[in-house]
Amino acid sequence: METYDPAKVGPRISWGRSHSVYHYGDSEVIRIPRIEAWVLRDLKGRLERDMLVCKRYLGEYMLDTRIVRHPDNGAIATIQPYAAGHYLSKEDMRDMEIKRQFKDFLARLDLMIRDGHETIDLMGQGGVLQRKLSNIMVLDDKKLRLFDAVIADTFGLRFGHWLFNFGKKYLLLRRQNSTIQYLLA
Repeated sequence: METYDPAKVGPRISWGRSHSVYHYGDSEVIRIPRIEAWVLRDLKGRLERDMLVCKRYLGEYMLDTRIVRHPDNGAIATIQPYAAGHYLSKEDMRDMEIKRQFKDFLARLDLMIRDGHETIDLMGQGGVLQRKLSNIMVLDDKKLRLFDAVIADTFGLRFGHWLFNFGKKYLLLRRQNSTIQYLLA
């Protein structure tokens, strides 16, 4: 597995619920997990599985991501191209091309679910208090990109399965479905 160069890790861009994002070199970002590494038995296996499933169904909507290790301690991180844009919001639905892409994305996600996979956390941290999907970015060129492909299931969890399932059913899915309906209305 590829290792990353700690000397290329620059200033922090964001501090998410489970990871921090930093500039990495001139044109990439590195996402360094905090909580994920502690909660999951096999972070690498989980990330690989989620990315493969999402890439299969969501194809070009996925932001290119590679899994890397710290050269000294072997800690897992992911590297992605730096992408300028904003979280998907109601205002974006005024643009017919963005709305078309979003509907196509949802149709692909529905197929993924019908094939037996769980949904993806589209809300992210930024969508909890705002009516946005913060794991989907609208890039400056008006392309939609999923940059945090996390399947909402218990694969690889060390503990807390019942709490996760309760939160998913009563919090995440209700809020996420409500936000999707709000965006499309």
